Amino acid sequence: MRQDQGLKVRHARRHEVALACEIEVAPAHCHLLRLTARAAAVRGRAEGTLVDVSSGGLGVIAPVFLPKQTLVHVRVRSPIDTAAEPLLEATLRVKRVVMTDRRPGYLLGLDYEADDETSRVQADRFLAMFEEDADA
Repeated sequence: MRQDQGLKVRHARRHEVALACEIEVAPAHCHLLRLTARAAAVRGRAEGTLVDVSSGGLGVIAPVFLPKQTLVHVRVRSPIDTAAEPLLEATLRVKRVVMTDRRPGYLLGLDYEADDETSRVQADRFLAMFEEDADA
């Protein structure tokens, strides 16, 4: 029997990666927050780096600060064929934000939305690519 004794413990296996991604404020929160060119965004999207993947969510380093609880849309394209369908296109919620350096850079901890079935199916398919490599 596992007892966490009030500690927050990671239960999902995390896969470290380094993939380019785009991050933008999800439509549900566009009226509250907008990314501008001054915030390192082009057409409301910021270029980031996906640094870890798990069944619980994603870790992304981005050049923009996003408040906790913000809904964001993340798109990860294939590094081999950028014209192909995205490897992942999902809506997630910002749960953690840590400034990593002065450039600026922020490490965003993003969790999948429980009620977004479309994003969950894509996320499971995306995660399976890393699970297969780890088991090989």
